[in-house]
Amino acid sequence: MNGLNKGKKHSDNKFHAEDSLNEGKKLANEVYKEGVNKACETRLAGLSVYPFLLNVCAIFVVLMSTWFSCMLLTGYIFFVFLGSVVWSIGMVLFINIALLLGLLKYLSSNLKKMNFEQTRKYFSQKNETVDEKLEKKINC
Repeated sequence: MNGLNKGKKHSDNKFHAEDSLNEGKKLANEVYKEGVNKACETRLAGLSVYPFLLNVCAIFVVLMSTWFSCMLLTGYIFFVFLGSVVWSIGMVLFINIALLLGLLKYLSSNLKKMNFEQTRKYFSQKNETVDEKLEKKINC
């Protein structure tokens, strides 16, 4: 009987080992598929970055050419009314400088509104504690 019991336990362990092996294979297969899917998604995202950058550059080119065309038209209109090339160039330059200063002032006001008080407070406290720790270590 001992031989039969041992054989039965051995066969049960064999089935248990095979089940565990199958479960391990299934899990490994799922992990592999997950990794392959993420790798494919990463590759696709990488492939879509290049066209995105090209599109952004093309938008900037179109915006600059549109701005240049508008300034040429504005300069021509000033030339028709003022009759002087120098005055019309000066007026277009004045308009561009005024727009630049207005945008800089707007940017400055937006930066002042974004004061991040809590963030600065957190980092200033953190730096003080580090400084205090250094002082204690040096004084000891």
